[in-house]
Amino acid sequence: MLKQNPLRLTQILNNLISNAIKFTDKGYIKVIVSSERISEDTHDLKVNVQDTGIGIAPSTQGQLFDAFQQASTSISEKFGGTGLGLSICKQLCQLMDGDISVSSTLNQGSVFTFNIKVRCSAENIHVNEKCYENKAILVASSNQNIWEILDKTLSLQGGIVSTCSMAELGVHKNKAFDYVFLDYEDDTTNNIGSIIEVLSENKLSTQFITLHQPGNPLPKGIASKVSQITKPITQTELVQVVGYEVPKSEPLYLLSETSGFELSDDVTEQLNDCTILIVDDNEINIEVAKGALDELPINILTASNGQDAIELLNHYNTNERQINCILLDCQMPILDGYQVCEKIRAGKAGGSFIDVPIIAMTASAMASEKEKCLAVGMSDYVSKPIEAVKVLEKVVKWSLSSYEGQSKAIPLVANELEEEKLWDREQALARLLNKEVLLNKICEVFVVKAPIKVQELIEQHKQGNSEEVRQIAHALKGMCGEISANKLKELFSDIEVIAEKGNLDIGTHLASVEQMIPSLVEDVKKSTTSNK
Repeated sequence: MLKQNPLRLTQILNNLISNAIKFTDKGYIKVIVSSERISEDTHDLKVNVQDTGIGIAPSTQGQLFDAFQQASTSISEKFGGTGLGLSICKQLCQLMDGDISVSSTLNQGSVFTFNIKVRCSAENIHVNEKCYENKAILVASSNQNIWEILDKTLSLQGGIVSTCSMAELGVHKNKAFDYVFLDYEDDTTNNIGSIIEVLSENKLSTQFITLHQPGNPLPKGIASKVSQITKPITQTELVQVVGYEVPKSEPLYLLSETSGFELSDDVTEQLNDCTILIVDDNEINIEVAKGALDELPINILTASNGQDAIELLNHYNTNERQINCILLDCQMPILDGYQVCEKIRAGKAGGSFIDVPIIAMTASAMASEKEKCLAVGMSDYVSKPIEAVKVLEKVVKWSLSSYEGQSKAIPLVANELEEEKLWDREQALARLLNKEVLLNKICEVFVVKAPIKVQELIEQHKQGNSEEVRQIAHALKGMCGEISANKLKELFSDIEVIAEKGNLDIGTHLASVEQMIPSLVEDVKKSTTSNK
């Protein structure tokens, strides 16, 4: 069993795989792992991340791991990114007595190779029952990489594997199989329904499993006849698709809407030593995050902007005090979350915190936002308005990242919005795990702060300050999101987008805000009073 700092290893892999996905339109991305024993308790772990993407010109490969370097300015303009990711990967590899290199051919693809030193233990690993033992399996795909992966994985699970392309399936029409894996993207004739019928004649109990890209759904008539696995294929899915449970060594799950998480004793003991830092310029967001974590036996620190966070971290570093995880808002004055993360990873907040887990809190759930967060070195992200379950899950995961096998919490299902409502109290309450006291506290802050912010917004609009209008609208959008005032949240989001372009043609929007905010504040006040 290998032992190494999982945060560093995860960050390297996240960055390399994210880059491969970003720069590869077609073909494949492959991760190959091998190790070599160099002493009784130490291995040299080698990882290759291969892709068939745009490749890198030889003239730029030498500077690729320098800070703020990208292969070309056109790549930066098209794909975004700061050029910090690979520099951070190199630093992390060197911290683990290793290094990283690249081999690439323009327009053909790249191979990033890194090696690190890892300790190994002599712990016995329990070998579970082989779920494909003596089962006849057919894998139909024209993709050689799918052949290789499934052949190796299913054979290790005891399967007897045959492979062919979708066009060659006719050769096997008189054979009986227990499982048939069909590559849906390889079915260029749209004949998969007939294929299933023909192969079913030889063995009625045959289980058909389709492999398909996310966002490429199967027709209803076919979906009812098959099990489905989305690419990329994982060993866990291959085990689960045939009805086997994947064991969890440290269960973490939500029992009910009100009971929160159940943690094992050893996890709780570890959490007693954890300190979490929440960085946000919005008081309501801080209260929501604190309330979400109040069932955990942890210490919580807060900072209202990025500069304060850097100073606090430096103070803790000087006094040799530890912070185990940071919840970091992306949009803040003075220093935004991206700048804060870059400074932390560069050691500007103290050497102790270069590898501290950082969870971004972002108002956007778009994939590009996640890529931006990972590119500057963040470990993970949650979308606003914050959901208590997701914050709990990610904070425990990253604070105790050496504990593997934690099961994911089940997100609460929010009630469907009713368009007539100015705010949806039930939805806001569900997101806070039905904690009435916490919701009341947030509402009390809202009824005081929101009208003041609205007046500031109107005043800055009169003065023609588009950037100040954008910042205030962003803050109000977050405040409304936390109490599920969805109409106003959308209005403030629109104002933010318009003002970001330097445009202050928002008179109609402000008129709607001025009309709705008094009614909302009054309604929130009444609700808070009646539910105390």
